[in-house]
Amino acid sequence: MKAIDTLAKRLVPTPSPHVCVAFGDWSCQDGLRGNPRAPVKAFRKALERRATVLPMDEFRTSKLCSCCHQSLRRARLQTKVKDKENKIVLKGNRNVLYCKNSRCRAHFWNRDVNAAINIFFRDNAAMGAQSNHFRIRVS
Repeated sequence: MKAIDTLAKRLVPTPSPHVCVAFGDWSCQDGLRGNPRAPVKAFRKALERRATVLPMDEFRTSKLCSCCHQSLRRARLQTKVKDKENKIVLKGNRNVLYCKNSRCRAHFWNRDVNAAINIFFRDNAAMGAQSNHFRIRVS
């Protein structure tokens, strides 16, 4: 568990109860098929020794635009297909999303960056509204 403690120290160098870390409550506790389970509970406990950890609902954080809160869609990117004709086709990409709102200032998003921004704003809103309660639920 030394590696987990080292990672927690990198994220929160100086232990303080005034430091808040939003920790996603990913519902798939069994892990991904074909991959070993990550030490999520141990990492969370290591963070709790250094900061205040807030369980954060991750529901739809990567599916809503963090600028205008409209639904995002999968971007279709041009890719070259290796065949005799060397043609270009449009393929879907899970990591890149686009906002379908034409007035939005952000058109394309990396799924993880967009989710992190949404979680940041959700965490700040919850802290302002419920400064004494650390369990946050979004319905």
